[in-house]
Amino acid sequence: MAHYELVQRCRPIGSYRLKETVAFLSLLRDATEVEAYELAKRTFEPDEEGLRLLFESLASKSPFPEAGVDVDLYGRMAVSQEYLRVEIHSGTRPGEAFIDHVNVDLGGNGRGVSETYFRRAIDTLRPFEAYVAELDDEHELDSYGSQQRIVDFNAPAIIRSLHFLDVTLAASVGGIERCLAAPASRVERVLGGVLIRLVNEPFDPRNPTHLGKQREVMEYLGLPAPSAVQKSSS
Repeated sequence: MAHYELVQRCRPIGSYRLKETVAFLSLLRDATEVEAYELAKRTFEPDEEGLRLLFESLASKSPFPEAGVDVDLYGRMAVSQEYLRVEIHSGTRPGEAFIDHVNVDLGGNGRGVSETYFRRAIDTLRPFEAYVAELDDEHELDSYGSQQRIVDFNAPAIIRSLHFLDVTLAASVGGIERCLAAPASRVERVLGGVLIRLVNEPFDPRNPTHLGKQREVMEYLGLPAPSAVQKSSS
């Protein structure tokens, strides 16, 4: 079964983004019908003060607090009774080799992430890059290995089914105007950047048409995808 993840990446500003993170968690809760968040097997109701105390406590125990801290929250989705996991890395100081990010493991339920919700999510956290990824596709294209070869996350590793690039990241693949002309199902300006939708339905990593569209868009933007060629032709 397909397995989806929502990722938002933010440039370090040396703060914990408390207001934005609380707003995002509230939005996520509404969108996925999470009954309650759990932290260390206890119910956790995220608010700015609670998050601040949590982050500061973790930073006080970290040998490298300037690199940011990690928090994992879990929530049971009422619609499916499955759990989602929210991985938050926050508080990174500018100049470090890391970035702030929020990764939400949605399991098979991520197939139904709406574009409306996705837009609201990026409007809340204001990332430089955000996307909905299918994990088998990520593995097949070795997105992790590709990203490791990109300095300071200054370019996308691959293009996912629903993918936002801010103006700086869009510049790395030819700029806003070139992105707008990409052969995806739809590309439009959003929040000063661009939002790319590869296909007008949930992305299926076993659908040759979907894989072909992904390969076509990546090649147009100068991101070769040799594994995708092998996968779609096998």
